[in-house]
Amino acid sequence: MEKQILEHADALYIRDLQEIAAKQVEELGRVHRDARKRGLSSSGIHLSNDFEVRVASIGQRMKARIMSFRQAFEAANVEPSLEEFEQIWRTTEEVFSQLINTMSAELRLRATQMGNPNQDLPHVQPAAAHFHDEVLAEFNVWRSRVGLAGVRKSFTAENVSPLNELKHQEDCLFDLQSLLGVERSLTAVLYMDLDNFKAVNDAGQHEAGDKCIAQAARIIGSVVQHKGRLYRLHDHGDEFAVVLPNCDASEARATAERIRAEIEQQQPGGEILVTVSIGGIVATGELTAGEVLKRADKAMYQAKEAKNTVCFA
Repeated sequence: MEKQILEHADALYIRDLQEIAAKQVEELGRVHRDARKRGLSSSGIHLSNDFEVRVASIGQRMKARIMSFRQAFEAANVEPSLEEFEQIWRTTEEVFSQLINTMSAELRLRATQMGNPNQDLPHVQPAAAHFHDEVLAEFNVWRSRVGLAGVRKSFTAENVSPLNELKHQEDCLFDLQSLLGVERSLTAVLYMDLDNFKAVNDAGQHEAGDKCIAQAARIIGSVVQHKGRLYRLHDHGDEFAVVLPNCDASEARATAERIRAEIEQQQPGGEILVTVSIGGIVATGELTAGEVLKRADKAMYQAKEAKNTVCFA
């Protein structure tokens, strides 16, 4: 981790610790005043409430440690790497362990000062376990979001690839399978077939057909350039697929509709009306890449019955 980011995170953490400590003193004061008012200063209820406040502060300090790193990385306008995420969690675990040990020692000292060195003391770590798990869950959500954003970024391109540089079906299946293995990830697939393409071929022979397909690929590629990856499924043919990582149903439908509208408006077939039928699916790791592509293909055939439309599985 860069020294500047670590130092910024440490400074943020120290600042937040002061606020947490002040709130803890305030909360403990309230608990003690309430106990005195009710005549319960030495009761188990008072000690239990005191214990709960101190245990809760362990979770608050863990959250502050995580947040300090998150804010430091955001200020630096970078995302943590996998190794940096591991370092962040190790540091947070150290905070947890240190606080457990400190609080356990304080409880033993207090019991000794009260003349009860052999008193059964509450176990700090089990009591703090659910705070630990809450912080871990929040950390995993952050790490997952950053990871998914990285996956999506890797699927985008600075330039629209020409037809002869597009990957084919076997590459599509490989890439798709890798995305389906990402935990808590939604991956959308759009399966496309040009309408009336045969008429273009018949009217202008293969040269006109090749020009039409190249133009269609450029149009589709420009729509999905910053969202996903375009594939020409077969060396010779008018079927395309788009894989959109980290994409929900709403975004997938909007992207499909934009592709359909752009094809209709820009007319890659020239004087012959060429549109596109699109089948889509939003999938998780419950299906294999082959199954996902087949279902998108089936949805495309349903769209093909009306032509120039979008249908989702």
